[in-house]
Amino acid sequence: MKNAIKLILTLGLIAAISGGGLGAFYSFTMPIVEARQMEEMISKGFKEVLPAAQRFQAVEAQGELPAGVTQVYEGLDENNRRIGIAYEAVGTGYGGEMKIAVGIDLSTNSLAGIKVLSHGETPGLGSRIETDEAFLSQFPGKPVGDPFAVGQDVDGITGATVSSVAVTATVGTTVQQVLAYVGEE
Repeated sequence: MKNAIKLILTLGLIAAISGGGLGAFYSFTMPIVEARQMEEMISKGFKEVLPAAQRFQAVEAQGELPAGVTQVYEGLDENNRRIGIAYEAVGTGYGGEMKIAVGIDLSTNSLAGIKVLSHGETPGLGSRIETDEAFLSQFPGKPVGDPFAVGQDVDGITGATVSSVAVTATVGTTVQQVLAYVGEE
């Protein structure tokens, strides 16, 4: 009986030390992982949707981020003047959550571009929201005050209507909120 208790205590101590070590390692590495994910977001997403920007800086605005928006950055030119806004919007498509990078050109008050960063849409159908040039090319140059409705002013993707509507609705519902958030309405 004493041996069983001794074994249980030893095993419990080893598990506690291992769990504590893993927790400490996670706490130490998480900020590094988040910083790398942010660098990737800027280089792959924001730079593509706001190509005129030389660098990006997090927006220091008052209040909560708009619903469906996870981060907002201002795009700066070589003289550190704000030329645009880039943000990550989150919407729900047919296959679940989708993340979209959106760029706004402040000189024309229009979209500079969009890029679908991640999604769970059906491969070969809904996943075309990521690559279909005919669909994606409708967004750059679109005035931010215009309506965003598939079938009216944005043509959807055949066979991927729900996904097309999700992208369009996510962009349409967040663009004005983000402009208000950064004081550019």
